[in-house]
Amino acid sequence: KILVFFNNHDDYTDCVNSPRADLLDLAFTHYSPADVKLSDEAKSLFVTDIPLFLNETQVCQAFSRYGTVIKCKLTPRKHYYNGHIQFSSADAVTQFNDIWVIICLGNSLRVCLASFSKSQRDSHREHVAILAGIPKNIKEADLLEIATQVNTKALNILYLSALTSLNLSAKEMTVAFRGKGLTWHPPNEAHTLCHVCGRSGCSPSICNPRSTRKVDDRFNKLYSRFNAGP
Repeated sequence: KILVFFNNHDDYTDCVNSPRADLLDLAFTHYSPADVKLSDEAKSLFVTDIPLFLNETQVCQAFSRYGTVIKCKLTPRKHYYNGHIQFSSADAVTQFNDIWVIICLGNSLRVCLASFSKSQRDSHREHVAILAGIPKNIKEADLLEIATQVNTKALNILYLSALTSLNLSAKEMTVAFRGKGLTWHPPNEAHTLCHVCGRSGCSPSICNPRSTRKVDDRFNKLYSRFNAGP
C-alpha cells in the first residue's frame, strides 16, 4: 500500500472523494493506523504456555479447528513461547470468550483475546490451585477427565504438579489418577513440593521412587580400566 500524508484537510478530502484522473484514475481511501490495529485485535488471540518443542505449523493447525488462521507468530519468553494468532474474521475469536485453553498435540495452550487488558488477562490466573503427585511423562490431554470433574477452565503441567484455574470449592474434592491419590495445594506451597514424587515436605535430593538397579560388575571394571570418571 501507499500512504499519503496531506498538509490540510481540504486536499485530503479532494483526494479521497474521487479517483485521480492525473494519476491514471488511482483511487485513494481513508486510512487510520489506530483503526487498523483495533480491527486486527478484534480478530486475534494472545496465547501463552506454548512448549518450546512445538512449532508455528503445529500451533496454526491446532487453531485452524476454530476458523481460518491468516497469521501465527511465536515469540520465546522464558521457558515457553507466547503466540499471536490472527483469524480472517472476528467471528472466530468470539467463541474464545468462554474457552481459556486448547489442546495441541496433547499439550495445553492458554488463550485469551488480544483485546483484553492486563487486568482481564490476570483474572484468568486469579483462582489457581496446584494438583500434586502426577506421574511422569503425562500431558495435559491425559488429565482432561479430571479437568471436567473439577470444572477447571485451564490446566498446565509443571514438573509433577498441575496448575489449574478453577472454582475454589473444587479443592474440597478427592481426585485420583490411575489409582493414585492426588493432593491439592495453594500456589504459595509450590516450593514445598518434591520435584521427584510430588509429595509435600519430601526432598528431591533424597527421594528416589524407583528401586536401585545393581550395576553389572563388568561395567565397573571398564570404568576403572579407562578411568571414565563418575
